Amino acid sequence: MTEAEDQTVNLRHLMDFGDAPFAIHIVNTDEIVHSMRELVPVAGLLI
Repeated sequence: MTEAEDQTVNLRHLMDFGDAPFAIHIVNTDEIVHSMRELVPVAGLLI
């Protein structure tokens, strides 16, 4: 198993992070999302 690592990524498009659960902190809104279903509506407001 790989250790978790904090990364900051600035995307100008929506990236598909797949079906597995994840934790992404959206800096612009200070939200944490755990799935693409949660990410897409937030990203739609920012892209």
